[in-house]
Amino acid sequence: MKHRGQRKYLTYALNMDDELVHIDSVPNGNDCACFCPHCKSELCAKNGGEYKVHHFAHMHGVDCAGALESALHLMAKEELQEIKSVSLPAMQNVYDAKEQLFDKVEIEFYDKDTSLRPDCIGYYGDKTIWIEFKRTHAVDKKKKGKIISARIDCIEIDLNGCELEPNKMRDFLMSQSDKRIWIYNSEYQYSDSKKSTNFDKGISLYEDYHYDEDWDDC
Repeated sequence: MKHRGQRKYLTYALNMDDELVHIDSVPNGNDCACFCPHCKSELCAKNGGEYKVHHFAHMHGVDCAGALESALHLMAKEELQEIKSVSLPAMQNVYDAKEQLFDKVEIEFYDKDTSLRPDCIGYYGDKTIWIEFKRTHAVDKKKKGKIISARIDCIEIDLNGCELEPNKMRDFLMSQSDKRIWIYNSEYQYSDSKKSTNFDKGISLYEDYHYDEDWDDC
């Protein structure tokens, strides 16, 4: 059945254990005991019909604009922690796009040295890579500056266009090398010929980045 317009529905929500659950795995109606991933308001499960898209709706008031974005962002982190694998973007004159396997992945681990909390940290051997997920907002300049100044390998993955579905999220993380950029890569070798190479719209590795101690935590 065709559905009017291009509306995207919230098909995953948080249960009482802060776990993402699918709309068809909970009771229909107000007794689903689920909450919005963004504003944490109570949700109503609308999964009793055969002709309308099954989805969650806010029990009181209008659905918040950030619900779908927060659910997608949370799913990306949870799936990466589960599969421990991600496709890295190519690095000019260093290597082509490649798959990176991790020994473990931590979600939102607070880094005391930089006062930052990356979306995910992937560990492999004695090395790490930070992974940031973009939906609406990219890594801002302050956070980017701290990452570069601390020389932390970090990529940003653009989730726009990725569906809110676990298998498709896994495939997106592992098998696609587009929609992602390096914020910093320690294997990149400096040279005069590369001083014009930008990693992300004006930020380049050769720049001497420093951050002020009075910056707000990101």
